[in-house]
Amino acid sequence: MTTHDSTADSLAQARIAEKKAARSVTLGAQGLPLILSVVGFALSLPLVVSAGVRGWAMLGSFSQMTLMEYVFYLFSAIGAVATVSVLLTRRTVLAQIAWMCVTLGFFLALWAFWASSRTGGAGLGFLVTVLANACAMVAYALLIMRKSPEQQAAERRVRELARELDLVGQVQEAARHAEAAPQLADDRRAQAAHRHQRARNADS
Repeated sequence: MTTHDSTADSLAQARIAEKKAARSVTLGAQGLPLILSVVGFALSLPLVVSAGVRGWAMLGSFSQMTLMEYVFYLFSAIGAVATVSVLLTRRTVLAQIAWMCVTLGFFLALWAFWASSRTGGAGLGFLVTVLANACAMVAYALLIMRKSPEQQAAERRVRELARELDLVGQVQEAARHAEAAPQLADDRRAQAAHRHQRARNADS
């Protein structure tokens, strides 16, 4: 196996490692806020969220509340469940889903709060849920938008091997030109001698 082939294989393996690193997240300091967000949502379940309805009852039916209140709490619940999955599996795709849900839940709370004025007003569970969504939303933003140390190391390795592969290719190309140069010079000398001989024959 040539140096070029060996470097190409190493580069392919490094790219596989880079993709593998991107499939998981490193929680680090963001693990605690995510845990607190799950605990916060769990605390909202026995509390009154809106219209005198407790959190656990809101997930079953929205006959006593507006659709906006129900959608707000539903997305918050999905975000909390997805966050538990993230804490257990560290999967990037689950973190992205959870981030989307808690962010939607947080901003839907604005409309849900306005809608709750028609059904008796928001309860303590509503406020706890909003705080849980806000905590998770910020934690996910810091988690997903920043690359983990493993991802950064994998990307550096790919860049180094790519530069090395380019350098090896340039060296091999230069070597091929160097090998071809003497033969090309011989061919040119032979052609020049042939032209000179033809010119002498023509003069004679």
